Amino acid sequence: MTHAPRFDPDELLQHESFVRELAALLVYAGQAADDVVQDTWVAALQAPARPLHSLRAWLATIVRRTAGRHARSDRRRRQREQRAGHDGPEPVADFAEREQARAAIVRAVLALPAGYRDVVLLRWFEGLPPREVARRLELPVETVRTRNRRALAQLRTALDEHSDGDRAAWTALLLPLVDAGRPANPPANVATATLLGGTLLMSTKLQLTVAAAVALALACWATFPPAPPLAPAKANDASRAGVASSGLPAAVDGRIAATDSLREVVATPVATAAVATTGSAVVSVLWSDRTPAQGVQVMLRGGDVRRTIACDAAGVARFDDLPPALYLANIERGSYRDVEQPRMTVEAGAEATAEIVVAEALDVTGVVVDGNAQPIAAAEIVVSFSGMPNVVVGRTGADGRFAARDVGVDGYVGARAAGLAPSMRRRMTGSVGGSAELRFVLDQPAAALTGTVFGPDGKAVPGARVLVGSSDRFGVRLADGSNGESPAVEIRDTDASGQFSCAPLQPGPQLVRVLADGLAPWWQDITLTAGSTTNLTVHLQAGVTIRGVVRTADGRAVPMVWISAGVAGDEGRSARSTADGSYELTGVTPGVITLRVRGPDDTELQQTVHAIAGQVVRWDPVLLGTTERREQRGRVVDQEGRAVGDARVSAHQYPDDNGYWRAQARTDAEGRFRLTNCEAGVPFYLSVSTGGPIKDIELAVVRPDDEELLVTLPTPGKVRVRGTVLDDRGAPLPNVEMYVIHRDLGTLRDSNRPDGTFDFGPFPAGEYRLMLLSNGFARLWLPFRTLADGETWDAGELHMQRGGNVRATFVGAALSDRTVEVLFPDGSDAGAERTENAHVVIGPFAAGDYVLQLTGDDVVCQTVPIRIRDGIDTTLDVPVVVGTPATFAFTWPASARPPLAVHVTIADGAGTRLRRPVWNRDGTMQLRTMLLPGRYRIEVQADTGLCPKLGRIVEIDVGAAAAKHTIELRPEN
Repeated sequence: MTHAPRFDPDELLQHESFVRELAALLVYAGQAADDVVQDTWVAALQAPARPLHSLRAWLATIVRRTAGRHARSDRRRRQREQRAGHDGPEPVADFAEREQARAAIVRAVLALPAGYRDVVLLRWFEGLPPREVARRLELPVETVRTRNRRALAQLRTALDEHSDGDRAAWTALLLPLVDAGRPANPPANVATATLLGGTLLMSTKLQLTVAAAVALALACWATFPPAPPLAPAKANDASRAGVASSGLPAAVDGRIAATDSLREVVATPVATAAVATTGSAVVSVLWSDRTPAQGVQVMLRGGDVRRTIACDAAGVARFDDLPPALYLANIERGSYRDVEQPRMTVEAGAEATAEIVVAEALDVTGVVVDGNAQPIAAAEIVVSFSGMPNVVVGRTGADGRFAARDVGVDGYVGARAAGLAPSMRRRMTGSVGGSAELRFVLDQPAAALTGTVFGPDGKAVPGARVLVGSSDRFGVRLADGSNGESPAVEIRDTDASGQFSCAPLQPGPQLVRVLADGLAPWWQDITLTAGSTTNLTVHLQAGVTIRGVVRTADGRAVPMVWISAGVAGDEGRSARSTADGSYELTGVTPGVITLRVRGPDDTELQQTVHAIAGQVVRWDPVLLGTTERREQRGRVVDQEGRAVGDARVSAHQYPDDNGYWRAQARTDAEGRFRLTNCEAGVPFYLSVSTGGPIKDIELAVVRPDDEELLVTLPTPGKVRVRGTVLDDRGAPLPNVEMYVIHRDLGTLRDSNRPDGTFDFGPFPAGEYRLMLLSNGFARLWLPFRTLADGETWDAGELHMQRGGNVRATFVGAALSDRTVEVLFPDGSDAGAERTENAHVVIGPFAAGDYVLQLTGDDVVCQTVPIRIRDGIDTTLDVPVVVGTPATFAFTWPASARPPLAVHVTIADGAGTRLRRPVWNRDGTMQLRTMLLPGRYRIEVQADTGLCPKLGRIVEIDVGAAAAKHTIELRPEN
């Protein structure tokens, strides 16, 4: 019987060393051990699909059975040899037949497309594991696996054509080829080996070619088994051919059946069984103490599949009937730390497994009640992070109480129940191991939304994604003084008939968006009514497809850069370019489309095209000035010159987002490291951490080159920071996020103790400041303080204030994008919000004087003085003015080291207009802004942390036309 293969050959070969070692223990002769290993792979690749608890244990069983069979076969062979003498040389005709099979495989490999041929040659002819192949070809591992599978499919087709469509013929040739891949008693470390009883000599290179062909033949044969039986045969014929119950040729003299017998085996009728077309995925989720995480939701994504299942009592989520594909598992929980998202390759008839450990985070307990203070049973507790949708993390009991474990830090927690409008969300502050007690009141009737989605052909669209709500957050002061946010976006998928239903929802205006693969997005503001259901019919139109290749001016492909496309008012579509610089965007809204691409060194290109529904547009952007990557080598030692191994080394050009490069590595036993993602000629920061809460050292590498960089770590510091946090009534305030900030080396983030106290360290000497954050209270900043080695900073009692929010309304010209910042009087940042709405709420801030700053691509930069009072929100209208684009370029003397950043202050006669840092990007520093015509005072000061002081104060006239102004920095006295 022909079975679907149970495993990918790559998956089996991960256990090659284990199989080989076990075979060597069970048999005595080296060649016999090789035979056992070879037959083990044949049996494993041909085994029928069935669930396994342990692949290694299953392979061990096969090895033991195979070794026993070989031992019995050897005994019989020796007995026959004693009776009839040794066999003579193998007929030359059989050898020629096998050589013909090998040559056919090699020709088929060389005829593959370049991408597939390279994978096959490295994987099978060089014997490299998939990860090493991926490293050499600079491809993802899964891409290597996919190309390998597709290459085997193409080889099968080529061999079919070579045999005039008779797959039984070429599969018959493969088994003798497998047998020929076992030369009898090969000499070790010799360039030639005797084959076929000593009649032929074969060079080492040819041996490798044959060995590779053998392995490739096995993979091709096992992955793509012979075609269905061609003609019936008698039962005694099958017996004469030596057919085993598994459907494989039985062993004859310890060798696989001869070619003629195999042809009969292939033609033998067998009972057919349904071939599996889907697989399964099993995800085990554990809490940080390794106990089962019952109830945690697991989302599996891959291809067109997106499913969510809650873990059972054993902490297991099982996904069945999955199409073969690469899947990403996500527990839909988060914190400021990365959440593990394992990748799972699901094969037909197979079961993929993965394990996820929930990171220890913030525990939340509390109660949900109605408007009469009565408990609400079965209410859902939901959490969301950074604009993500709601995730259910707990449910209330009959008493309305709930307990949610490790919901994450910086999450927004809310409650919802059937028929009632969901609560406002509360932003949770705290850190790993913290806890919070909450109370939610649901006292308003909910709204509901249903509908049907149709495509351009008028047919229902299954699997369309419906999003209800806005990701923008609106600050609302709750009764306990904490800040509330609007409910997170609710997401539903349409069913097979294109229908969806979403409830409970908050009444009032709601943004509804509908997305479907290949179709243009649809969006509209819908007003929902409390206590009623609104029905919606959506007709999607065909989208625009945009594809191309991103290159530099000299023709080099630019990988891993973002390309976006969208019309005005649409969030658009975006994608990253692949290793060869290619990209494709589908489902773009028709109309006047703005195309954008930003290079790795912040080089940006923009173009506008007009496209109609269903049109395919080609755009091959050419990025000018994109810097080629290079390697930076170095070595880390301590004060005694001893190597520091396993240290984390990071190089980055600030800021490290929006395409700015970043490189990371770890030192080896000799303290050496290699950073492979650096930009040639670009100044950067290099930091080293040996595992402490704060980096050990950070350096400014101004003129990088190809020589080895020696980094000497300072003596470990002994600085400590301690104190007690109290609320506005003088009571201890627990669950406060604590930020211990070193001016140059980074930040420790932790929480204080339940009694309000904290004690952090040891840290290296330097300048430190503290920032405290707790929901319902204003951020508390303590100024920088210089601490000598061994010194303890006792901050004493720190009282948190309720503070007040800033509510700004922008009037005047329409805006597309802007940043609203609240600054301290000295210009340092107190808080910021990026938004496209006409209203914004920022805060709370402690009582005092501040400056609100508005910046944007299409507005005049301006600052507005504000005064915050404790417990009261400050409301103001900010006029929006369109002015003249102005560009400021900053240069420095050739004799000076290039600064990494400068701080720019722009002021007119009425006061400060703008304060902004400007970073060194590929050796250039520019600031683009918008100003009204007039005379301005420009003050520029270089970053004084890690480079010599440079600065300049000039006055510049801005006219009605756009202009570029160059300011040369000079050394300061």
